[in-house]
Amino acid sequence: MKLNYKFKVILVESILFLSLSSMIGCNSKNNENKIIQPSQHTKGYENIDAKDTEKLLEETENVLVIDIRSDDEYEKGHLINAINIPYDNDFKSEISEITDYKDKTVLVYCKTGNRSENAAIKLVDNGFKNVKNVIEGVDEYNYNLVKVDNITGKEAEEIINDAKRDKINYDDDEDGNDNIIIIDVRSEKDFKTGHIENAINIPLEDLDNRINELNNYKDKEIIVYSATGKRSAEAAEKLVKSGFNDVDNVVDGVSEYNFKLR
Repeated sequence: MKLNYKFKVILVESILFLSLSSMIGCNSKNNENKIIQPSQHTKGYENIDAKDTEKLLEETENVLVIDIRSDDEYEKGHLINAINIPYDNDFKSEISEITDYKDKTVLVYCKTGNRSENAAIKLVDNGFKNVKNVIEGVDEYNYNLVKVDNITGKEAEEIINDAKRDKINYDDDEDGNDNIIIIDVRSEKDFKTGHIENAINIPLEDLDNRINELNNYKDKEIIVYSATGKRSAEAAEKLVKSGFNDVDNVVDGVSEYNFKLR
């Protein structure tokens, strides 16, 4: 009986030892997984609330705002100056088009902050250094939403260059058959110092009184730009509310993007 009792004690101790060894082993594996995925261990981005988001939206210079919701959600209303890069299977290839912003502040948002947090991780993993995730999305805070399509300076330049290659006229031609109109809403003085080729100058403060000059272009593509994208965003919204159907606001003004001016 004594031998059997000792045997039982040894057996129980052995089982406990093996169980503890197994638990330690599992924990080690979990730690290895965390090291393999550093973006989850050290986030590398900053979560900000709605109030800080609104402050950043006032700082249009050197700030890129990305709405990572679907195209349809974006079209229904988005933050001012936000471009749309949906968080889907193409997200990684799409952000390769905005590598010029790796050293600038990049603000990402969605409905609730969940998808945008995943997008923030992707951006950090791809070399973006100052990423901010909005934890209070558009479904959780009463932001001022707009319906103006926003494009980067690079996208605007590509549209303009494509139009040149296709020999499309920007100003009035003999038939009045314009396909794209470029509007510079800076002051006349700034316009004269240098502007995008074939741009029309209508300073923002004059737009309400001169908007009728553009009535023939309501079904044309209109590109609006300013120095930093702030004044052009306001002008673009006025145009949309006045019935212009295809208005693009350039979020990078001539002070931020190296346009070829004349």
